[in-house]
Amino acid sequence: MECIFVTNIKNLDINSKIVFYACPNEFSYEKEISGDKSFGSQLCKISRDTNSILFVRVSTDLFGLKSTSLMVYDKGVLMGIFDEINCFNSREISVLDTSVGRFVILIEADILIDGVRNIVKAFDPDYVVVSVKDYLVDNVRAVDFGVTTYGITDLFLF
Repeated sequence: MECIFVTNIKNLDINSKIVFYACPNEFSYEKEISGDKSFGSQLCKISRDTNSILFVRVSTDLFGLKSTSLMVYDKGVLMGIFDEINCFNSREISVLDTSVGRFVILIEADILIDGVRNIVKAFDPDYVVVSVKDYLVDNVRAVDFGVTTYGITDLFLF
């Protein structure tokens, strides 16, 4: 599947079906709930205009609780905002059925879940997307999910 990694989304002109964006800005749930929809609306428009699935690695602020999250848009529709699983429970691994196939989403330490390879394979995905900090890149590379796997950090796609 054609994909592209960007760190600047202004004037994006692409022909890729999948776009990975390491966003330097912070997404505030409080602003979104209060009516400032500019952040999400811009990403929605980009996904719609490029007719792509947009994976946005972004810092989020949930009323003072800061974390790294992954926002996913499919052709202009917000599919979800995914945060790191803290309870190491496979029932909480995110699976998305999109216009180009089924994605399993792993965030940060999810890659360390015991038996993660078998758990992911049970979902029968077409793709796996793993959004991690740099120090977890080797852990991602060590797991073969048997399908195309995309890893994204703040600086690169692997």
